[in-house]
Amino acid sequence: MKKKISVIGLGLALLVLSGCNSSTPVKTQGFLGDYSHFEEKEWSDGAKVKLHTGTTKLESLARYSKVMLLPPEIWHGEGSAYQDVDADEMKFVSGAFVAKVQEAFDADVQFVDQAGPGVITVRTAITGVERMYPERSGWGYIPIALLVEAGKGATNKAQGEETIVYRVSLEAEVYDSLNGGLLISMTDQRTTEKREVATGEKRIEDVEQVMTYWGQRFRSNWDQAHGES
Repeated sequence: MKKKISVIGLGLALLVLSGCNSSTPVKTQGFLGDYSHFEEKEWSDGAKVKLHTGTTKLESLARYSKVMLLPPEIWHGEGSAYQDVDADEMKFVSGAFVAKVQEAFDADVQFVDQAGPGVITVRTAITGVERMYPERSGWGYIPIALLVEAGKGATNKAQGEETIVYRVSLEAEVYDSLNGGLLISMTDQRTTEKREVATGEKRIEDVEQVMTYWGQRFRSNWDQAHGES
């Protein structure tokens, strides 16, 4: 049976989790357990990945044509962080993730609910969503152009505004559905663009920036793995 909504797993299977602006140093969250020998690849766009036995490059996934996704988890293990984000907002984040990746793939790939030849199994987790408040420091060392921007920020705060960003963390592992052999593991963390909002205002919808970019990256790398432009 096809499960179109499970297209989220396809993107994670490609392990090119990348944010809309830039990557941040990846923090391991405990979902995968072992984080030894993770590194960036030319196709991972900053995500930390581990290629397991029998997998040497992205194109090795080309022999798989179907995806079986295990239900994505909201991971609350050691190191996970959901700063200033509540349960309803997490539902929004999960829904946005599915919707944006689905948008990028449409119905081009078949999703199944049981193991079989040519099927990869994808285990995924959202390991953190944090609402953050960037603060400026070291005024004596900030270039003049940034001092101008900092002055604008100070004016905004005087008017009851503040700067916020959201940081989102994800982890995944992909394995052969028949023999259970691990193919790829990954961990990544991305931030949204800075936004000026009223003091205390939440803009969880900003995470769609990251989800949209991830969806586009997933599709691009799926095509690369299958020899398509």
